[in-house]
Amino acid sequence: MSSTEIDKFMNIANSIYKCLGIVSYHKTGRLQQRSWTYAVIFAISVFDLATVALAETTFIILNYRNNNYADIASTFSYLGFAILGLFKILFVLYKKKDLTNLMKQLEKLFPKNNAEKEQIELKKYLNYCRNVSIGFTILNIILIATYNLYAITEYLLYERLLKTRIVGKNLPYVMYIPWDWRDNWTYYFLYAFEDLAGFVASTGQLAGDLTLSAVSVQLIMHYDNIARLIAEYKVKATENSVTYEKDYKEDVTYLANVVVYHEAVLKLSDITNTIFGIPLLVNFMSSSFIICFVGFQIALGAPADAQIKLFLFLVALSAQVYLVCHHGQLLIDSSVGISYAVYEHNWINADIRFKKMLVFMARRAQQPALLKATVFVDISRSTMTDVIQMSYKFFALLRTMYSD
Repeated sequence: MSSTEIDKFMNIANSIYKCLGIVSYHKTGRLQQRSWTYAVIFAISVFDLATVALAETTFIILNYRNNNYADIASTFSYLGFAILGLFKILFVLYKKKDLTNLMKQLEKLFPKNNAEKEQIELKKYLNYCRNVSIGFTILNIILIATYNLYAITEYLLYERLLKTRIVGKNLPYVMYIPWDWRDNWTYYFLYAFEDLAGFVASTGQLAGDLTLSAVSVQLIMHYDNIARLIAEYKVKATENSVTYEKDYKEDVTYLANVVVYHEAVLKLSDITNTIFGIPLLVNFMSSSFIICFVGFQIALGAPADAQIKLFLFLVALSAQVYLVCHHGQLLIDSSVGISYAVYEHNWINADIRFKKMLVFMARRAQQPALLKATVFVDISRSTMTDVIQMSYKFFALLRTMYSD
């Protein structure tokens, strides 16, 4: 894939992937091999995150019988976040060939000249995609910086600077460590080790979500363009047309090209669901559990500064789910919008054969293109409500078990 404006949709996601040593898809005309540097970075990132996830799992198992619910709930939320990040990192490599094919197909539909770019309103969608990517990246940077630096900041501020209370040396995340690490050099090693794991988990999820977001915006752009191509077209073969048959053929040729365009975009929607369906399902399921455990920690009570940290985690998780749900809804609206464009088209004076073609196109467009978390979940804004409701049910069950 050549370096064109289509890469601008993916720039931020690709840059984040490179921080993890990942090239998510191949670009035509460029070297296909990853450098040794990328391979080393990727190996270190995955090993670090997997090791921390295993240590957190061990901590939960060992502390299950001690009724230490606060630490267990905290570790469950961290573990869920780590596993989700690790899964998204590995899955994008597993689907690299399919993602490369998807990007090549998107490039074929991408506008080639200034007239096509103006027709499709490229700048509007590109700016929207860039703004969403930047905003979501900033939110995740704030989240991971807060969690990674909270323990050391609390120690330096309260114990060393203000001297108001004894905090002690703590790590950013709770996990099982089989030796005494507080009073020796391994504390600093472990702190950096956990910080890297938090960064890898966060950026792995962020890059995956931004990739899906960029692909969704391009699909939405094409569906909106199809609707405009239909609504704005002036039929030539009318009752007053002198060259009726010639004009009719021109009308049919135009509509046939639009139909082919529409079918191509529908196929890309199906490919998108094939690639991202399983990660989306895992994302929604794990997010429900993580939100539940974060809410449970808040309900147990914590110092004001810790409450702020937990609230930020809750906001970031909710924003992550809403980002996908919002684009799922926009995809539905834009694909169904084609049927409305057919109705708004000046079809009244058109040839009956042309009208029949429009009817078939409108009927197909009434079946919306969907983001699907496999066959189980069709994603829209209402899915956000379902996730919150599921999280609350888990939370209520957890509170009942804790009270008993």
